[in-house]
Amino acid sequence: AFVILLICLALSSWPTWKCLTQVGVFLLIPMAEIFNSAIEDICDGITREYRPFIKNAKDKGALAVLMAILFNAFILIALFYV
Repeated sequence: AFVILLICLALSSWPTWKCLTQVGVFLLIPMAEIFNSAIEDICDGITREYRPFIKNAKDKGALAVLMAILFNAFILIALFYV
């Protein structure tokens, strides 16, 4: 997906700052996913049985990924109107 994004931005008529902004914001998604995976691995290493605080930690990690995706969409829409 990142390579496709770079190709599309290279072929677009957007100024350099818009392209760099979109690439930077796009990279937040895999970063959030990596942190979420780390949180889940740590929680699974603590215990495999159900614990409410572990469920909350995993849910908050998933929420961070969702927020990164929504932020990416918001910035992309905003860049079209600037």
